[in-house]
Amino acid sequence: MANHTDSSICFATLALGARHVFHAQQLATDLERYAPGSLLVVLSDQPTAFADCNNVIAAPHQQQSPFRCFHDKRFLFKTAFTHADTCVVIDANIRLLAPLRPKDTDLLDPGINAAHLYTIQSKWQSDEQNEEAVSPALRREQEIVNRVLDSVGLEAGTVRFPQEYLYAVKRSSNAIKIQSWLEAWGHLAHYFDYHRLPWSEGFGIGIAAAVAGLPIECVRVIPDAGYYKERTHLFNLKSFRNPVSEAQEHCHAQQELIKRSFFPPPGRFGTMKRRLGQIYRYTRLRAQYRTDQKWLSGLKQIQDSSRPN
Repeated sequence: MANHTDSSICFATLALGARHVFHAQQLATDLERYAPGSLLVVLSDQPTAFADCNNVIAAPHQQQSPFRCFHDKRFLFKTAFTHADTCVVIDANIRLLAPLRPKDTDLLDPGINAAHLYTIQSKWQSDEQNEEAVSPALRREQEIVNRVLDSVGLEAGTVRFPQEYLYAVKRSSNAIKIQSWLEAWGHLAHYFDYHRLPWSEGFGIGIAAAVAGLPIECVRVIPDAGYYKERTHLFNLKSFRNPVSEAQEHCHAQQELIKRSFFPPPGRFGTMKRRLGQIYRYTRLRAQYRTDQKWLSGLKQIQDSSRPN
C-alpha cells in the first residue's frame, strides 16, 4: 500500500505496456527522492508491477482510445481526486532532476495550470513555420478541429492549447466545472478518435476547458531545468530555443541506452498485434456511432449548462 503523507497534491500517470511501466517505476523512484511524501496514481495494464512501490496507488486500466492512449488520461482524475485536491498529470517517461516543493501548489489558481500553453492558432502557426510547406496532415487537423470550434462558437485564436505531458488541475471550488470539463473532454476524445486524429489531447483539454468555463493558465508546475522529457529535449537540441543542462544530457544518454538494451523494436508480430488492436477498437467505435453529431451536440449542451444564469 502506498505511504502518502501530503494530502494537498498527488501526481498521476498512465503506464500501458512494459516500456511505460518501467518508466513509471523510475518516476516513482524520482518522486521518493525529490518529493518525499507525495503520491503517484498510476493507471496500468500491469498494476501488480507496482506492488513494491510504497508511494504508488496502481489501478487496472486497458486502453480505450483506438490508436493512442493520450485521451485515456482523463480517467486519472477519478482516482486522483479521492486522494488530493490538486492532481499533477505527468508523462511516465519524464525524469525528475531536482527537488520539488509540493507546498507551491497552494499558490496555483483553481482550474488547469499547464507548464506550456499556447492558443490553438499560435500552435498551428508554429507548426507551419517548422515545415517547408503546410502538410496535408496539418490541413486535415485544422479542418477537424475548426469544425468543433464552429459548433460551439469558439475561435482558434482564443482557445488555449496546453502541452499535455505536464499540467496540474486544482479542484478547489471548481468541482462542478471540472466534472463538466471531463465530460466535454470525453465527447472530444470520441470525436477526434472517430476522425482518426490520435495526437489531439491538447485540443481535447483546451476546447473542453473553454466549453466548461474552466480557467486554464500557464504556470511552470516544475521548472524546465527540473525535469527531462525526451521529446522536448530533442526539440531544444534542434532549435536552440531553450538551454540544455548537463543533467538533462546525462539523463538522455541513459534513457537511450535503456531503450536499446531492454526495449528493442516490437518486430513484425508485435507490430501486427498492435495494429489489429487499433483496428478492433476503431471498428467498434464506428459501428456504435454512424455520425459525429452526438459528440458535437453533447459539447453544446455542456456549454449551455455551464454559462452563468
